[in-house]
Amino acid sequence: MVRCILAIVLAASTASAHQPPAETPRPERPEPGRVPTLEAAQSQILAAYRSNPVADRVQIRLIGFESRDRRSSVLIYADAGKADLRRPSLRLDLGQLQIFAGDLSPTDRRLIAVNRFERSTYFPADLTGSPAEALATHFHAVPLPQLSLSFGTTDTIDQLSSLITSIRWDSIDAQTDAGRQVLVLKGTHGPNAAPLSLTVDRASGRLRRLAADLPTTKPGTRIELTMASIDPGEPRKWVLSPEGRTAVESPTLLTPKRTIAPDETVKNASLMRGDLTPVPIEAALPKDANNKPKGVGAILCVRAETDALPDAETLAAALAALAKASTDPAASRDGFAISGVALLGVSEFDPARLDAIEARYAKAAKDAAVPHELLFTSSRVLSVDRNGQPADIAIVLVNANLKVIQTFVVDGRSREADALAAEIILAAAPPPPAGPPPEAPTPPTSPQK
Repeated sequence: MVRCILAIVLAASTASAHQPPAETPRPERPEPGRVPTLEAAQSQILAAYRSNPVADRVQIRLIGFESRDRRSSVLIYADAGKADLRRPSLRLDLGQLQIFAGDLSPTDRRLIAVNRFERSTYFPADLTGSPAEALATHFHAVPLPQLSLSFGTTDTIDQLSSLITSIRWDSIDAQTDAGRQVLVLKGTHGPNAAPLSLTVDRASGRLRRLAADLPTTKPGTRIELTMASIDPGEPRKWVLSPEGRTAVESPTLLTPKRTIAPDETVKNASLMRGDLTPVPIEAALPKDANNKPKGVGAILCVRAETDALPDAETLAAALAALAKASTDPAASRDGFAISGVALLGVSEFDPARLDAIEARYAKAAKDAAVPHELLFTSSRVLSVDRNGQPADIAIVLVNANLKVIQTFVVDGRSREADALAAEIILAAAPPPPAGPPPEAPTPPTSPQK
């Protein structure tokens, strides 16, 4: 579901950007029965990810309040490079989004991203630093520890992603996991000393499991990653070709274009709260005495797949218009409910940023005296386009059958709350009841001869 901003900043000058890091010497494997020191274990892990190309299948589980969770599976291929032989490269398969950072040819070194379900576009970016650095600049979707382990420059593990930083390791223990000998490193991370556990294969030093509480205002939120090593193949075969595709300016434009239209249903929109509680789309509608949907649901859609927060003035105008429409006798005759939904892109989870979006929405909603809860969705069902690009703020009106009545783009209308309210009222007001069909006119009588 959710969004994660990587903060892996690698200090690499332009002159040395194309030089792979020096090969990390492989430490001796720990003797059976003897638990290595924390320092020795970290050296073994870093050597495992920096000596040769590696690939992992990663199961990501984001756990929220009362153990509600969301799961996804990704593939990562990473090559830290080898002096005079290979330059660093990276391949990620994140469901529909595929990313390659490395050499497309001996003279063409770039980051390329494509949507595997859409074959006409690609996103290119210069690759002057490490693949992880380029990824952090243009994408906010990858809470994978392999990035810092493979492309980092330190000889200790003090960060595993932007969500897991300032690590303080406290203990190490030898255990058995599914018949394999493993090492379990435990510690804390972040300013609040959140608990952290890292399980690695004792023989190879490769990761098997990572579990950590997350720094978020939602209590009980944590992330669990389960890793399985797979064959990396040859790094030169990781390349994604842009041939036959047109370059776009933003990764968000890789999503196949679509916009909802009148009479289209939104029943497939999957909503959830910030604590991962699932919410049915029917919650966007008023209810009758039997708890059945009725009237009109006004869904205020806020695009959350960009770094910028939603414009405060435009958000205030949209909510003011909805508040005015909700009190209009015609528009609210059968009920008029207001809901806010943040549209997440092909990205994951950044708790601090989602908290900031929620806070901005809550303030504007309270000022307008309307419900201030903000829901989230990664579905494109509620996407409204403006001039071929997703609108930042839009309103979707739906009827009791969850069919779209009309959509309104609010971008650029921060001073048009009254006019927007009038348009919403006109669209939401039920049509007048049909009267009896008009009588057919009586044909004139021809005079008889």
